[in-house]
Amino acid sequence: MDPGKQGKPSRLKLDEPEAVILSLLDTEERDITLAEITEALRERKGLKTCAAYVYVFFKKRGISLKKERPCVSTP
Repeated sequence: MDPGKQGKPSRLKLDEPEAVILSLLDTEERDITLAEITEALRERKGLKTCAAYVYVFFKKRGISLKKERPCVSTP
């Protein structure tokens, strides 16, 4: 029997619910954290994952989540 293929899998388990993840970014509450996305996946899809894996999902697609900071003017 030949050994199995080693290395990174070609597909992430988050490739399938991609539309759900991207729809979370299209809501009016775009200032969402990776932990909140992870929780939403657990609630909507029953998918157990972690924030680091969600980060890899975005990095693979070249998507950067920047938090909205309130502007503070200096007098």
